[in-house]
Amino acid sequence: MSDELPIEESAEAVAAPIVLVVEDDALTRNAVSRRLNAEGYEIIAVPSAGDALVVAQRAAFHVLVLDLHLMDGDPFSGLHEGMAVLDWLSVQLGGAFPFRVVIHTSQNDPKLMAHAAANGVFAYCIKRRDMSNLVQCVAEAVDSLRAA
Repeated sequence: MSDELPIEESAEAVAAPIVLVVEDDALTRNAVSRRLNAEGYEIIAVPSAGDALVVAQRAAFHVLVLDLHLMDGDPFSGLHEGMAVLDWLSVQLGGAFPFRVVIHTSQNDPKLMAHAAANGVFAYCIKRRDMSNLVQCVAEAVDSLRAA
């Protein structure tokens, strides 16, 4: 496509780690973005699975923070749109993610946690008001990339 953005440098070459935040709730997306930005991360924030797929094709990033239930999917279908994003990315990237995936959800569900772990998710983080657990998960994800 002619409107695609060229990737000038890899995510590893950028000083501040880049985090792609995919969250359909605007208040949560803005709060997460502000909090992670205050921790020193560069933020790309999008509201939908569709937007996440576009960004994933066009930009390099270190960590994907992904809500599981996104409103551009059918909330009654049983399909967790965040997992659909992961499935698509896995196919496009040959099964290996060059970034770390952190699920950020209110769903404290052992089945979803197991599915996420089996699909290459680095961390499954339950949403909390203070976001300290999310900050810790993102920091650990970035550290693991640096150590790799």
